[in-house]
Amino acid sequence: MAIVERAELYFELFSRKYEEEEDDPFIFSTLALSVESRGSFHFYGALLMKSEYEYLISQITLMLDGELNKFILNPVEPIFRMTIEREEVILYRFMLRFQTGKPRELIFYMNDCEINRFKEELKEEMTQILPPPFLP
Repeated sequence: MAIVERAELYFELFSRKYEEEEDDPFIFSTLALSVESRGSFHFYGALLMKSEYEYLISQITLMLDGELNKFILNPVEPIFRMTIEREEVILYRFMLRFQTGKPRELIFYMNDCEINRFKEELKEEMTQILPPPFLP
């Protein structure tokens, strides 16, 4: 599971299985966020497409390599919008704008080590996504 957890932050993005088989399927996912024990969000469902996970991983890689300072992920399913911006050499600002229920915006920070570990865990998860169960 791609998780960042410390006293003031819990952030999880976990890809579980394909919703259906096709070239770019939606992937059932868990997205959970809690910042300073306020403003938590939890979602389980068809959250991102395979290409959107791949885009997120590639953009984080470019940021860690110093080739990119900011990117925005606008998923096809408009549950949230994610902006990641480099604020300092080793500090990244995440802004999640949720569009379900009462619109809200949550901001948290990750350091170089945390965002790299998050990216590697997410990359590993993408190789282990379960196919949909067989239905007779």
